[in-house]
Amino acid sequence: MAQRGRVLALSRAGNPGAQAARVRWLAATLFLGPLFVVVWLLLPHGQIASLPGLIAMAGSAFSLGIALVMFPAERVSDTALKGSLFATTAVISAGIVAGGESGSAFALFYVWAVPYAFAYFGARDGIIHTAWVAACFAATLAIQRHSGVAGFKHPAISWVMVVGTLVVVGTLVRELTRWGRESDARFRRGFDDSEVPMTLVGLDGAALDVNAALCRMLDRRPEEIVGRLVAKSVHGDDVASNQSAFRRIVSSDAVHETFDTRLVRSDGSIVTVSATASVVRDEHENAQYFFVQLQDVTAERRAVEELRRRGLQQQAIARLGQMALNERDADAFMQHLSETVAVTLGVERSSILVLDEFAEEFTVAAGVGWPDGIVGILRTAASEASPAGVALRSRTQVVIDDVRGDGRFDVPQIVHDLGIRSGVAAVVDGQVTPFGVLVVYSSQLRNFDADDVAFVQAAANVLSSAADRRRSDDANRFAALHDPLTGLANRTLALDRLEQALARRRREGTTVAVLVLDLDRFKIINDSLGHDVGDELLLQLAPRLCEAVRPTDTVARLGGDEFLVVCDAITTPREAMLVAERLAAAVAEPLRLQSGEHFLSASIGLAVSTVASDTPETLVRDADAAMYRAKDGGRGRYEVFDDGMRRQVLSRLRVETELRRAIGRGDLRVHYQPIIDVLTGLPQCVEALVRWEHEDRGLLAPAEFIAVAEETGLITRLGRFVLEIATAQVAAWQQTFGPLELCVNVSGRQLTNPQFPDEVAEVVRQSGMLPGTLGLEITESVLIEEATSSARILTALQDRGLRLLLDDFGTGYSSLSYLKRFPLDALKLDRSFVEGLGDQPGDTAIVEAIMRMARAVNMAVVAEGVETEAQLKLLRALGCGRAQGYLFAAPMPAAEFGAYLASRRRAAVA
Repeated sequence: MAQRGRVLALSRAGNPGAQAARVRWLAATLFLGPLFVVVWLLLPHGQIASLPGLIAMAGSAFSLGIALVMFPAERVSDTALKGSLFATTAVISAGIVAGGESGSAFALFYVWAVPYAFAYFGARDGIIHTAWVAACFAATLAIQRHSGVAGFKHPAISWVMVVGTLVVVGTLVRELTRWGRESDARFRRGFDDSEVPMTLVGLDGAALDVNAALCRMLDRRPEEIVGRLVAKSVHGDDVASNQSAFRRIVSSDAVHETFDTRLVRSDGSIVTVSATASVVRDEHENAQYFFVQLQDVTAERRAVEELRRRGLQQQAIARLGQMALNERDADAFMQHLSETVAVTLGVERSSILVLDEFAEEFTVAAGVGWPDGIVGILRTAASEASPAGVALRSRTQVVIDDVRGDGRFDVPQIVHDLGIRSGVAAVVDGQVTPFGVLVVYSSQLRNFDADDVAFVQAAANVLSSAADRRRSDDANRFAALHDPLTGLANRTLALDRLEQALARRRREGTTVAVLVLDLDRFKIINDSLGHDVGDELLLQLAPRLCEAVRPTDTVARLGGDEFLVVCDAITTPREAMLVAERLAAAVAEPLRLQSGEHFLSASIGLAVSTVASDTPETLVRDADAAMYRAKDGGRGRYEVFDDGMRRQVLSRLRVETELRRAIGRGDLRVHYQPIIDVLTGLPQCVEALVRWEHEDRGLLAPAEFIAVAEETGLITRLGRFVLEIATAQVAAWQQTFGPLELCVNVSGRQLTNPQFPDEVAEVVRQSGMLPGTLGLEITESVLIEEATSSARILTALQDRGLRLLLDDFGTGYSSLSYLKRFPLDALKLDRSFVEGLGDQPGDTAIVEAIMRMARAVNMAVVAEGVETEAQLKLLRALGCGRAQGYLFAAPMPAAEFGAYLASRRRAAVA
């Protein structure tokens, strides 16, 4: 009953039904007063009162009560209610006068009015009304005395008794009401002010009350929810399950039940919530109403679903890529790809339209979900206005949200006939000309998001690669577009690809670079050793040049000893400069022929497209001019046509020179940062981090020089230095403090060295470290870029007792698919996810998903970048084993870290 009383208190405390409740109670009282009049008239007494006056008074009270009930209660003001009390008091006084001596009993009617005033309008209004009653009663007594009507025998005593009774009763009611209001107000404040959306739901499913947080969640006013069935705000597909949940709560002994449901906001958007419902019962254990708390989990559910969907799409692309390498039947591969895309996206239809560029027609070469007579047979014009035609000519994806309402395209009639509503078209590009278009269609209205579109394009790219390999088998086309000596692209193909790259640049805003490479003094070799030797040198050099560039770049031979490289879709000019450096290094490697060992150098010119009006001819001209400047500058070097880029190159060279000097004279330092056991708080492992003690700039973090070390190959020497110093130091700590693990970062260059596992094992043996306590951290990018060689090296490292950790987990696009492929022991959760723990629901959901995934593949997890106790507490709750970050300690020199270990061990013992 106490809970039930709280519901009444809530309606009195200020919600839209509070005023209506007041009016209903006053109306009931007004009905009750006249009933007493009727009863009095029926009782035997000595004197008959003025019957018309009494009937008029009763009728007035009834009329006022009916008016209050009929009039919209929420529009009745406090002033109107107070006026009703004053008017009714006057009517009672008139009844006393009209009733004569027998009417003196009407004085008792005053008692109902004063407590009502005290209960609903406070002490001040109660006192005012008491004074009004006292005045009215005094006037009544005076009128009776003056008119000679037989009234009270002792008017003064009667006045004192009636007024005293009113004061006592009013004061008592006021105190009782105040106690109840204070209790109700506390409950009401907790209900209204809570940031947790809450509602009270009746057994009939109607909302009894809601708080402001729920109104904000649904973007609705309280009056739009209260009194209505809750099902009106619930997604239609969830109504039945919600009702079942409420029935289970009532029929079982469960205290509460939690379930997910979807609510519909005022604008029609959907909010996914986790609802916790409990039933409130009376003293007889009868259910009275439900108390429901809600939590918005839209972002969490979306993040989990997005992660799952992304994983499925990545796996599908990986499988298609593998099949593209092995499948010889092009038609079977296209059919499989079409089916895979449809199933992964959950659409009814997909098709691959192959372009006949001469007839300007599409052929439906493969597809799923189409009627007989379509796949492999139907030919349709490659209309410029069709979705496929637009995708083909713009080389971009085309998305149709609603076929019926989109007037941009001339959609084929079959699309309308089959009831198709939404779709995506992505071009299947080719090296020279497009292969065709991949199209997917949905019979339901669907908003294909960026990930869906990217997946379709990725599948189209896989098909594009397969088609390019198939086309490359065409000997005639190959001969027309490739250099007959080296097999490299010739000028025609290179300029065509450069034209495509520039067109893509104009559409997508990417950057294009061109490098012209000329061998220094190659004419001397031809003149002295003969053209046969020169040709043999070019044959050996060509694959080196291809290996030095990115897979998407084009290496062409322009003629003689001059080469052209087209770098398509680079993100920064720095990428092109790295290509130039790798090309120079490839040429500088000795070439061994039967005639002996030969050493070459190359002058390289680099030009980057900076304006939309750039053409293949202007870019090649600029790169050629830069190449000649490189020759004039001393040969064996590269020159950038842009002055700003030249300054960047000089800066990098300066860092490289200073870093070489620093390694030679021992200016590098190793700092150590602990990795903590989340449960015990004790350091279980230490990560070795390199620092550079620069003579002018002070202590430099790795971000200042690691990239240069990677580019120049100095990372190999630097990595060996850190490994030797750190293993020796940790071996000493192990002897003093007991078992302690070490983690050292490993670069991609080190993993490409087949001798690296043996070198690491030898360093560990010489240091005296405990077996199995060294871990090597590898980034995702290394695994992705060097997948084949990395797998062999990692297996060899693990065979030698070394632990392998995947660093910066979660930042690579294909990271999930690599977990099972490589022999990894643990993964380090990237700090970008840890930062949002607790504050960003999406990050929390991702971390939780990663933890589950790691446990599924039996891998440990180390959380990086932990900086707050809240993050640590949540990681502990999620089951994360180890953590690293500034919450525990910053990287520190060996001496400080030794003292840190000692203090932690003493604290543990204490």
